[in-house]
Amino acid sequence: MELSEDRVSYIRALSNYEEYPGVSEKSGDEIRAEARAFIESNTNPLELHTFANTYNWDDGDEPMIQIAHHPYCEAGTALLIYWRGGAAWQSQYASRDEVERGDHEMYDLIHYIQDKYLAGGHPKKFVNYDPADENDAIPPDPERGEGKQEIPSIMYEPVVVD
Repeated sequence: MELSEDRVSYIRALSNYEEYPGVSEKSGDEIRAEARAFIESNTNPLELHTFANTYNWDDGDEPMIQIAHHPYCEAGTALLIYWRGGAAWQSQYASRDEVERGDHEMYDLIHYIQDKYLAGGHPKKFVNYDPADENDAIPPDPERGEGKQEIPSIMYEPVVVD
């Protein structure tokens, strides 16, 4: 399964406001609504991964939450969201009670992904991903206050599909 260059361009327009006919002319709210509908109705794991991989996180967490809970979210996509969502940063908190106001959704998302991943809840059919490729995929630094919660070693392992 491979995506055409045109399809990738369309997904990038939805996820990162890049130029694409019929999308670029829309308002931010219209693009966000189209992105929500795109994610909700999508059955292609590579398209969901492409969206997550090119997503502009400055536009909020909602699309990443939506993808992480999506039935077609594969292990590679879940790990990408986990690390880009700041798993190392979130490990500084011993519990949700310590999390700063406004960060609860991301803390919950990180733990949802981790729990589902550890339970084998994400398929591994189409999406490869290596956490070592992420800048944030570093062990927690106790001197920065990180590491009150251990990140399971399996979360650092690459996802390789045949």
